[in-house]
Amino acid sequence: MKTATRHLPGLALTDHTFTLPLDYARPDGEQIEVFAREVVAAGREEAQLPWLVFFQGGPGFASPRPMDKRSNHLYYERYPEDVEHAQAVVSYLSHP
Repeated sequence: MKTATRHLPGLALTDHTFTLPLDYARPDGEQIEVFAREVVAAGREEAQLPWLVFFQGGPGFASPRPMDKRSNHLYYERYPEDVEHAQAVVSYLSHP
């Protein structure tokens, strides 16, 4: 597993990449990479928080990739307006 943490204003984003067998019946066969991202408020990285899981993509269509193929940088580094939207969503979800 590869892990990298980045900080944006008010947020800590930890990216995980897992290499897993495509078919668990053949663990030495073809491998795939699975990407996951943790997003928490800055300073809460070690807090015992509940998980909210969002599966993007699905049967019959692909999930958008987190990479910007033009520059090979992670998407949120290239498009800060999406980060602002994500911060608004986090703020909304954090209110009881």
